[in-house]
Amino acid sequence: MINKISHNIFEAFFGSVRGRRAVSFLYRLLFFYEYPAISKFCQKNSSKRIIAVNAYETYQFHHLQPVYRSLIQDPTNSVILIGSNPKKLKAETNKFFFDQNHLIVNVNIFSYIWLPLLRPNIFLDTATTPQHRLCPRKTVTMLFAHGLSSLGFSKNHAEIKDAVTYDYIIATGPYQEKALKLAAEKYKVRLPEIIRGGFIRGDTLAEKGRAFNRRAFLKKCGLPDRKTLLFAPTWGEFSATAEWIDPIAEASHELDCNLLIKLHPLMLEGTTQWETAGIDWKAKLAQLGSRKNIHICNTYELEDYMLAADIMITDASSVGIEFFLLRRPVIFLPAPQYFDTFGRDKPIYWLREGLEISEISGLKEKIKAINPDSGPAADYDLESIIYNPGNAVANICSFLRNIGGQRPADG
Repeated sequence: MINKISHNIFEAFFGSVRGRRAVSFLYRLLFFYEYPAISKFCQKNSSKRIIAVNAYETYQFHHLQPVYRSLIQDPTNSVILIGSNPKKLKAETNKFFFDQNHLIVNVNIFSYIWLPLLRPNIFLDTATTPQHRLCPRKTVTMLFAHGLSSLGFSKNHAEIKDAVTYDYIIATGPYQEKALKLAAEKYKVRLPEIIRGGFIRGDTLAEKGRAFNRRAFLKKCGLPDRKTLLFAPTWGEFSATAEWIDPIAEASHELDCNLLIKLHPLMLEGTTQWETAGIDWKAKLAQLGSRKNIHICNTYELEDYMLAADIMITDASSVGIEFFLLRRPVIFLPAPQYFDTFGRDKPIYWLREGLEISEISGLKEKIKAINPDSGPAADYDLESIIYNPGNAVANICSFLRNIGGQRPADG
């Protein structure tokens, strides 16, 4: 309890605009020796449109990565990532992420503390952080509602009060737009303009799916070519993971199925029981990963694992709805604590009707009844789930080109 309280106090301070401004000012004094590099960047790119993409949490950047790659192809843009404080940016733990994305500190990735001096024309965010409030007033700020299961940037609908501080919200689909409007109505706030962008991972799935070799991929995972399950639950103590992971592992063995296990980064890296349910998941996954029919998803892209799977098993994770895009069956586990905590006015609740099981016997029966060789196993109303299927990246980048660096008229 004490850890959670102290964690909440820490988050409240650093998550507030005043707290972030105070901290960034102190950091600029401490790391003033970086100023020449910042000044050089600003002078070099004075004639370009600077687009800043928030990568404060590196796993969140993945949601916008295809847009980032498209934007950097335009020579009129200077696209930069915004990361944590200067000390953390230089930590060894970031090396793989930096190498993978060809990033150099104070060249194309900068600490958030320098935003007042970088003065980006556009700031793209994937979560309601205070970083965008450090930008000059002229900066156009956009919140990309990247997920499908809830608001797209948070499970907690109260965060809609933070979302209205952006100039635009880029939505992924009709159900999510409905959830945004319900949250705004509940908390009596006025939403910024909603842009119907689309779901970026949907583009990636469609593109990768055209040339995906399932058998070869399963072989790389050390698995035979047979019915394959993907267990990808949400994070936290409200997740069904602790209760269901062992029964699912046993069922996969009993039914002669492959099992891919993908846990959320917060489940693996979190420091509170709220995030991890008090379990050492790295140790648990090491134990499960030693079984011949189980592969722990930490080597390849999530889209590859999704394309390799015949059946998705989840509780309230957005990947459950994402799997709909492949027109393959999804089995939802009960998640009463999740919905008691975060409410039911969200797509992950509306779309689970008729797809939820309550006990392991029902799970086994559903798995046995599904024949992967019979073609598409499910027919979902995709028009109610996503905008611009297969064309989300192009649509979002087109909007960014047209908006330039101009704030909306009522901004």
